[in-house]
Order: sequence, then C-alpha cells, then structure tokens
Amino acid sequence: MAASNGDPSQESLVAPTMSLSAAQGRFGVDYLQLVCSHAGFGCSEPRPGEDVRAIDATIAFEYGDAHVQVKCTTKTFSPKRETIRIPVEDEWVASWQKLRVRGPVYLVVVQVPEQAKWIDYPASHTLVAATAYWAAMDPATTPKSLVVHRGQQLTVDTLREWALERQLAVNGKAA
Repeated sequence: MAASNGDPSQESLVAPTMSLSAAQGRFGVDYLQLVCSHAGFGCSEPRPGEDVRAIDATIAFEYGDAHVQVKCTTKTFSPKRETIRIPVEDEWVASWQKLRVRGPVYLVVVQVPEQAKWIDYPASHTLVAATAYWAAMDPATTPKSLVVHRGQQLTVDTLREWALERQLAVNGKAA
C-alpha cells in the first residue's frame, strides 16, 4: 500500500496503529529528545510498559540527571495570563516521594495544533508545528496542578541552565 504523502484523499487508506492520545504522548517525548539532541545531551526513556516511576524521560548531564514528565496537549494559553494549567496526578507525586527523587522534576508541556497539522513535509525541509514549555516541580510537595508560563519555552538554553543547576548543586559553583 502506498503512503499518502500528505494527500488527504489517501489518508483513509491507512489505519493508524496508535490512539490519538498515545500518538500525542509519543510525539511529546520525541520532541523532547529532538531538543536534547540539538543541545548535545543524552535523553533516555523507560522501555514500553516500564513507566512506573512517573518519569517519561531522563536527561543526562555531566553532574547528574534531570527527570522529566512530558505532557503533549492541544490546550492553548489563557489569553489574559499567558499560562496553561496542567493537572498533577497524585500517582506521580507518590511515586517520586517513594523513590526519593532528589531535585526538581521538570514538567515539559509540548503544545501542538490538531493532529493533522503537527508536521508538514514541504520539499525543502520538514516543519514541526509544536512548541514546548516547562515548569519545575518539587517532588516533596503535592500540588493539584502546575501553571506553565508562555515565557518558559523549552530551548537549548533551557537545557544548559538545567545542566548548570545540577553542577551548582554538586559543586556549589560553576566550573
């Protein structure tokens, strides 16, 4: 069977193997991995079925790892506050506390448009229509939700800041 090549008339010929929710989750983690690759940091995730720690990915920094919970959403920012509110699941917090996760757990929110518009494939490049934002969560607290601000976009510089925070936590100063 031929690929649809973005032709809407052929999209019904191929049945997806993942639910929309599963596809969004996969896309969110893959987006994080792209940013990590661009920054030159390793990023790993638990094998399928082993996400029992409520940590979707671990970013490897020289002075310690950063734990990340990823949410991919079509939610938009509130116009007045320029924020998105993401519920924090009790199971996440219980898991982090049980495992004695040290340091913040970062919530990365990958914001996407409707599924059909996540990625476009013009001849000269591939366009990813998504942006990620982040907030730090203290695993010792139990918030019901976390507010993510538009100004906290996840970029290469963000990951460098997280790496520096890890270095300062270990050494007490930057090298």
